[in-house]
Amino acid sequence: MKIKDSKGKLAKKEKELVFLLEYLNGYEEESISNPGKKIFRSMKGYPFEILNEFEEKEFIELHPDGTSIIFTEAGKKKGEKLRKKYLLTD
Repeated sequence: MKIKDSKGKLAKKEKELVFLLEYLNGYEEESISNPGKKIFRSMKGYPFEILNEFEEKEFIELHPDGTSIIFTEAGKKKGEKLRKKYLLTD
């Protein structure tokens, strides 16, 4: 299995799986800065270069505490799509 391309970057499938793992480890909680609003967050557990790419694509926001990420609506939709693609569940 090819994990990195000739430039040392992760291949598309591996990036999708990293995203899916972050999503599957996510949890919903009350926003501290926006009372009454729910956020879906996950603890950072993967290389920052990948997380930065997800942030640039507006799938996640890096939490100010530096230890977690918050999924945007687009990120939650992508997570569900990947869950269905790789886990074959509804």
